[in-house]
Amino acid sequence: MFRNEARGLKSLIYLNPYVHSLSTPSQIWLSASSSPFETSKAVVVARIISGRYRCENLRAHWSNDTRYCQASSCRDVVGDIEHLLINCPALEKIRDKMYEFWKTKSETCFPELYDILINIKTYSPTYLVHFLVYPCSFPEIILLGQTYGYKVIEHVNYLARTHIFNLHNEKQRIIEDQKKISLL
Repeated sequence: MFRNEARGLKSLIYLNPYVHSLSTPSQIWLSASSSPFETSKAVVVARIISGRYRCENLRAHWSNDTRYCQASSCRDVVGDIEHLLINCPALEKIRDKMYEFWKTKSETCFPELYDILINIKTYSPTYLVHFLVYPCSFPEIILLGQTYGYKVIEHVNYLARTHIFNLHNEKQRIIEDQKKISLL
């Protein structure tokens, strides 16, 4: 009942209620292990999933900010999660750096994973966002987990978490720089 209700809520667009269980912790938390840094990355992912990530589109509900991306390269584009993770031109260098990171971290230890990652980034933006927040719910990754064990699941979660976290940090830097400019 609650799962169907959650699927209909606009704020929970990235929540997949069929992946989570009330009896076991999410892979988002399990793969972060006991590392405070990895846990802080997982918090960013959890905020995206829960609809509470403070992108421009959400902040416009309680502040004087507009719904539009604050990067100078895309002022008339709604600053939502998909824009942040996939489309924002101001974050293109970080995204490219993260794709290279995927390559260096996966090419030798899990070559099949690297092939999957290369293909996934060519899919639709919505599919890619869902992959970044729930990489271990995709059939290709589940199959790799069955083949290589839990290490590949931890690895994929680490790559996705790091990808999102680096984009988040760069976006926060851009927002702070814009605030400094507007104060001058």
